[in-house]
Amino acid sequence: MQKKIIIAGGSGFIGKPLCSLLTNAGYDVFVLTRSPESASKALGNSAAPLLWDAKTSGGWAREAEGALAIVNLAGESVASGRWTASKRHEILGSRLNAARAVMDAIDHAKKKPALLVQASAVGFYGSSLVDRVLDENSPAGSGFLARVARQWEKATEDAESFGTRRAVIRTGIVLGDGGALKKMVLPYRFFAGGHFGTGMQYLSWIHIEDEIEAIRFIIERKMKGFFNLTAPEPVTAGEFSKTLGMVTGRPAWLNIPSWAVKLVFGRMGAEALLLGQRAVPAALAGAGFRFKYPRLEGALRDLL
Repeated sequence: MQKKIIIAGGSGFIGKPLCSLLTNAGYDVFVLTRSPESASKALGNSAAPLLWDAKTSGGWAREAEGALAIVNLAGESVASGRWTASKRHEILGSRLNAARAVMDAIDHAKKKPALLVQASAVGFYGSSLVDRVLDENSPAGSGFLARVARQWEKATEDAESFGTRRAVIRTGIVLGDGGALKKMVLPYRFFAGGHFGTGMQYLSWIHIEDEIEAIRFIIERKMKGFFNLTAPEPVTAGEFSKTLGMVTGRPAWLNIPSWAVKLVFGRMGAEALLLGQRAVPAALAGAGFRFKYPRLEGALRDLL
């Protein structure tokens, strides 16, 4: 039985623990990377590096032959700075280039990969203060994040016409060792914890262990379609800050007004910090996936 899994973005925040999980489960994991030497140091024995330029399938396409799955997580972080015109171009371009490279590899494979797991985000549903519950059947929203997610998903929509199943994972805020949580916790260390804006915007979050286990679940169950990778209980920003304060033993008293967020972070702050989505994992739940950390307090206590 073919046990080869290729991961684009495998040395990132989600990719590294995913490589370890899959390797420990007996899979042969390969990671596409622009720096094989650095990837080898970061990943150790959990994956074998394959050189690529993040734009084409040159040099690694042959490894896609008959693969059990290709997992495409590659893309520039949306939270790494102000959304200038050049930054927006980089965020979208990095995703589309990686997706096209993956599609080219699938197209040219004589024996097609069985599955493509395509990353996306709950930003697909748009950002707002509306608290309606969003499942995988909810329509796409508006805004930069929604536009990026729509185009990201669309870039690999022809995979099934090639004979490869496709599972699109719309991920929320991933809580783990580092990433967004590291930035969220820092103000609490200095007794300056709190939330942005009104605190009424919803945060759809997921523990890193549940994130990678959900990807493994999708691969092993031979699933396809759209999946919200979020915990069953999204919370408001106000609830998140209170829970984080309780877990860290620090007050959550500082509420940064909307005007200050927009002044400091610009368009990124207005959309990513002041608005949100109340997304739920209906498809995963319907398939029988069990979350290890369904509630925020338990997730934060485990991580902190």
